[in-house]
Amino acid sequence: MRILNIFTFVFLMSLFAQPAHAGQWTSVSEGDLQTARSFFEDSGTYYLTGNTGKSLYSADGQTWQQGQTGSSDFYFDHGKLADGNIVIVGNSGAVQSSVDSGLTWQSMSFGITDNINSIELNGDTGFITADNGTLYHYISAYGTWVVKDIGISQNLYDSTTKDDGTGFIVGQDGKMYYTTNKGNTWASATTGTLEVLHGITFLDNSTGFTVGTKGTVLKTTDGGITWASVAIEGVLDQQLYSIESSGNSIAIGGEKILITSSDSGGTWTVTDYGSTNYTFYNVYFDSGATLWAAGSDFGVSSLVYKHTLAGPSAPGNIQVSETLPTEKTTLTFNWDASVIGDAEISTYYVKVNEGEYVDVGNVTSYEVTEVVGEHAFSVYSKDTNEKTSDFTSINFEIVEPQPEVVEEVPEAEKGDLIKIECSGETEVNDPCRAVYYYGADGARHAFPNEKVFFGWYSNFDDVVEVTPDFMSSVVFGKNVTYKSGEKMVKFQSVKTVYAVEKGGVLRAIASEQVAIDLYGVEWNKNIDDISDIFYGNYTFGEEIDESSDYSVENSQNSTLTIDDNF
Repeated sequence: MRILNIFTFVFLMSLFAQPAHAGQWTSVSEGDLQTARSFFEDSGTYYLTGNTGKSLYSADGQTWQQGQTGSSDFYFDHGKLADGNIVIVGNSGAVQSSVDSGLTWQSMSFGITDNINSIELNGDTGFITADNGTLYHYISAYGTWVVKDIGISQNLYDSTTKDDGTGFIVGQDGKMYYTTNKGNTWASATTGTLEVLHGITFLDNSTGFTVGTKGTVLKTTDGGITWASVAIEGVLDQQLYSIESSGNSIAIGGEKILITSSDSGGTWTVTDYGSTNYTFYNVYFDSGATLWAAGSDFGVSSLVYKHTLAGPSAPGNIQVSETLPTEKTTLTFNWDASVIGDAEISTYYVKVNEGEYVDVGNVTSYEVTEVVGEHAFSVYSKDTNEKTSDFTSINFEIVEPQPEVVEEVPEAEKGDLIKIECSGETEVNDPCRAVYYYGADGARHAFPNEKVFFGWYSNFDDVVEVTPDFMSSVVFGKNVTYKSGEKMVKFQSVKTVYAVEKGGVLRAIASEQVAIDLYGVEWNKNIDDISDIFYGNYTFGEEIDESSDYSVENSQNSTLTIDDNF
């Protein structure tokens, strides 16, 4: 199973607080199997499988007990199903399931007859890859695995998933495919190689690596759109079979070689077993971020190696108590705790600007007081073995305080009816009596007459009175036209009767029968005259020849507010 662990850093610096330590690989188990091909941990139990049908389980990854598979198949990968059962998959579609932490196993089937090379389930996204282009994806709604034909016959060897439903698969001839919808559809990615790709992992949504034959290591920094070759000193033409990541740590296993990086692939440490017949088929980070490798010595004796991590990972995801830049001079910095290696974290050290690092204890928060200007804050950790992590840094700026601005509350909000407040007795045509609609476009829209107004409103109760200055600051917009569907209209000097549609579109009614069909036998009592001077407020659509050409109800529902009509 290929598990993607994402550990996000803010302004991560690839510099070191202290010289980096490479760590080392130590043999913890040999000869328990003929060949170990898959190492896996779940809920504190470790699992090891490989050739001749054997599956082992352990509480510490070093002392192993044999489970009862009743099989002689070769098993290539482990996985955990949605029901919590552990499965092993292998040659000719072989699948075994355990409900008791690997003590006993029961045969099951996904309906695959090809060699199953990997199984991956992350939340509700999962893939099974097999020989001859066989690909299954998991449909969480039904709890089933379904075959997906992507039109290739090359063997598929590995997959990886992300929490957002994005996934990648790799295989022969440099084949790589990706999905953005949990496996429903797939598209080909260009890798630029014809080598067999055996493994793939992503550190985050952008950065990923894939490995394969003849020392192939490829990297992407744009989420898998493009891939470029990575040259690692000491890696020549070895077959590389597995790659995994946890946070910023990466591990690669292959023919007579183990490769690690603790800085997202910025630098690499190669452990060369060139004088041996070792092959490492699987590398794996367990839930505590401890690194393991499983393989074989000349195909006759299994190997399990454990990596002694150099020390804790860099503190991650620095957060500041204020949005930057800030006017406040006292800020609180918080960070995610370092992931421990072989020892517990003892303390953290912080530094502001070019000052000295200060021991602040085993905490993940620190308060800083600084003056106006640009500054930098850095933090690293140390464990009880006196090993230090890389440091993480963030830049921050304190700016001059600005005078407090009292935000004026607007006299009216868009969507209101507005008018100027009248003072004393006024004539009917006084400008203060004019009511406007204050539109979403920031303009005021006049009602040509009361008939138009009462097509939209039943009274004047909600009119907001504003000052003359406010009213003059609001530009004029289009006049309000009749609400669609409410009335039929005609111009005073023209006999044609129109139905009204959204946007002030008038459609001529062809006959009296059509008018009756639309507005009933008293249709002629539902007509308003429009003054010819407002002819330009309207546009004209197609004539309504039949009642089926126009729906009164649909037209009314199309303009629930005046803004809908513009």
